[in-house]
Amino acid sequence: MFLERSAPEVFVLVNEAVGRLGWTVVVNETPGESGIGRIEATDRSMIMGFTDDVIVRVKGDDAHTLIDVRSASRYGMHDFGANADRIRALYAEVTAALEKGEKTVLEQAAPKEEEEPIAAPAKEIKKKNRKRGARKRR
Repeated sequence: MFLERSAPEVFVLVNEAVGRLGWTVVVNETPGESGIGRIEATDRSMIMGFTDDVIVRVKGDDAHTLIDVRSASRYGMHDFGANADRIRALYAEVTAALEKGEKTVLEQAAPKEEEEPIAAPAKEIKKKNRKRGARKRR
């Protein structure tokens, strides 16, 4: 998956997506000077509960980033499509977060540009016209 965002931003998005998917993170290396970050996690298969390994590599610069994901079963000859589904689920989580406009932790921490406050229109206060002693007496 190729995104037009910085590597640290995408790494945070991926890290949050991994958390939402419920994977157990084993290694979490943020992108350093090389611009490469790595997350190693495990997930359990639905039916038998076998442990599967997932490795996510985030590689990029200040403008463009590539997300590379690999998922492999530790046991058995066939995974019945579970590893491919796991990769698609991660991509779907990242895509959904981007489409929703969800702000990453980095975006939330960034200083905001100060906007000039917009003055609210003045409220018009009307007094009730009451005349004292103007009641009709019977």
